[in-house]
Amino acid sequence: MRREAALGILLRTEVLTNGMLFGYHLNLCCGITMLDRLERAQFYIKRPYLRLPTLIAMLGASIQISVPLCFGIFKQQASVDVVKLESSFHNRVDRFGQPINQVSFNKGI
Repeated sequence: MRREAALGILLRTEVLTNGMLFGYHLNLCCGITMLDRLERAQFYIKRPYLRLPTLIAMLGASIQISVPLCFGIFKQQASVDVVKLESSFHNRVDRFGQPINQVSFNKGI
């Protein structure tokens, strides 16, 4: 029962964030799991001072991979109906005198 509830919460959060959360979360979990396995190796047991540089390198690699991937998968442009915006946008017209029904915007980072 707990597992289903946790999965439901994760999926709802994923939908609310337009799928961006899972991409970042997956990279974070993979990095932590890989670092945990590396720390158990004899090489890292003998050299604990290499933990921080390894963590920073893995974080940098994760960001370099996940950010372009998420930008490529999820569209950055969105549009919304004017009636859902503030009242100051409701009666606007374009340069040809036509009423504006939708506005487009860049979601950004």
